[in-house]
Amino acid sequence: MTTRRQGFATGQGWMILLLVAGGFLACVVGCGRKGPPVAPQIAPPVAVSDLTVRVDKGQVTLEWSVPAVSGVAPPEGFRIYRADLGPADCADCPLLFAEIGERRLDPNQRPAPQQPWRLSWQDTPASGLRYLYKVAAYGRGRETLDSNLVGVQP
Repeated sequence: MTTRRQGFATGQGWMILLLVAGGFLACVVGCGRKGPPVAPQIAPPVAVSDLTVRVDKGQVTLEWSVPAVSGVAPPEGFRIYRADLGPADCADCPLLFAEIGERRLDPNQRPAPQQPWRLSWQDTPASGLRYLYKVAAYGRGRETLDSNLVGVQP
């Protein structure tokens, strides 16, 4: 009667050893160093830099150009902010801006690429007070930095 040796002499032992060694090697080597997940970077629209103001019979008109930069999506719209500067003797008063309006853009009505794209907004604030205005573009879930500030006393 012959007895068979159990273990590595049979093919099963070497197969198990190879599987364990392969699994260990796969865990150690992997596909490179892992780090925390990073959210995709979405570039916000470009900020407005040429905000101007005009006053005519108490009506304040703000005008600005829509910034166009290649590789950056155009804005979906603009938010208009106003701050009441208060009396002239309050030089240290904080600037508290409040949103007074929004100008959404129709994606189907874009001017030709070479054409300057100017927008405007009208406001009728109380006369005799001083105001500051700013505009911020928004799009793709983000808002840009503020535009330049313009002041007026209607």
